[in-house]
Amino acid sequence: MFVDGPASWGTGRGDCRFGTLLAARAWTADRALFAADDCLRSRDLAILQRWGREPGIEILGLLPVGSGLGLGVIHASPPAPQQSADLP
Repeated sequence: MFVDGPASWGTGRGDCRFGTLLAARAWTADRALFAADDCLRSRDLAILQRWGREPGIEILGLLPVGSGLGLGVIHASPPAPQQSADLP
């Protein structure tokens, strides 16, 4: 899924995009990949970080392409925490 909106310049809020991914994930498959444009802008980077704190959303990284491409995965249920190989 490609997230490139809605535009927030006219609202004065700057975080309109945040709800877009949360609303759209109801219609995505488990482990759906998403990309968000403009993530080198501070407000969009902050939204990418906020998404990463949401259950079931995993941020894979940020590609320095154009104005920044944030990548992530939407999980049907939050992934289990990773365990160290040293633990029983």
